Amino acid sequence: MLTKDFYNVIDKRLIQLIEKYKNDEEIKRHKNSETGQKAYAFLIWFLEFYGKTTHYLPTDGDGSCDIIFDATDSRNNRIYYVVQSKWNNRNNALKDIDSKEVGYALNNFSTILRGYKKPTQNDSFNQKRSD
Repeated sequence: MLTKDFYNVIDKRLIQLIEKYKNDEEIKRHKNSETGQKAYAFLIWFLEFYGKTTHYLPTDGDGSCDIIFDATDSRNNRIYYVVQSKWNNRNNALKDIDSKEVGYALNNFSTILRGYKKPTQNDSFNQKRSD
């Protein structure tokens, strides 16, 4: 499937998710930004499609990751997923993501893996990390 075709399939699904979750606080918070709503809806889609779950807690205030969730693989190993959501408008679907953005995310993921304990703006994440 070509990138544009894939974009169109996912974009339609995101519009459905925005309508389905129209009362969600994050959807309402981004009411003036279709791209912001779609970036959030993309997280929901990702969790439903790859995580096989609709239960999640967003990592508010943390610019390095939008969700962290775990799942058990076919060998009964626990796998952790750290996800940074980006969504472009249709005209930018074929453009590369700025390498600085990728570098920031990788650096912050690495910090999490090393166990660096500096508090983030996300109290829920700070509490879970300290447990």
